[in-house]
Amino acid sequence: MPKLIDMKKVLLLLPMLAFAFNALGQDGSKVQVGDPVPEFSVRMLDGSVIDIADLKGKVVLINFWATWCPPCRAELSRVDSEIIDRFAGEDLVFIAIARGEPREKVEDFRKITNYKFQMGLDTDSDIFNKFAERSIPRNYIIDREGKIAAVYVGYDKELSQELISDIHKVLKGSSKTQEQ
Repeated sequence: MPKLIDMKKVLLLLPMLAFAFNALGQDGSKVQVGDPVPEFSVRMLDGSVIDIADLKGKVVLINFWATWCPPCRAELSRVDSEIIDRFAGEDLVFIAIARGEPREKVEDFRKITNYKFQMGLDTDSDIFNKFAERSIPRNYIIDREGKIAAVYVGYDKELSQELISDIHKVLKGSSKTQEQ
């Protein structure tokens, strides 16, 4: 005869499952606004290595993307004018990290697109997995103290303008933080 489910055990497990689901976040986030940025080092296409701990005291914009992702490609097409040029001379570091892609693919993409900004490699998604479990493009603004000041998932022109506005606020030392 099949074993019946013990309802007491099910009722005990439900709150734990609900907590685990909520702790991860509906957008797949593993870190939230106000959390310290996860420790990582990323190898850039030029062979240099950026350690996030070395950037404490600066405002950092981390962008996770992939060559196969249409919203990522649309967002990256605006980085030079809307981020790099706009914030030239400011204390902002932009780190574009290609998630789960081999070096050759990222190099070919950079040649085709002629982007000038440096690109990091996260071939095994180890860095990305410290931040989230899914969904790109994904942007994190890190404040001067090394805390996550804003999180943006997805891309459209409106979100891009909100991201730019939040970068301005964090550069000016505002404590306003948000998740989009």
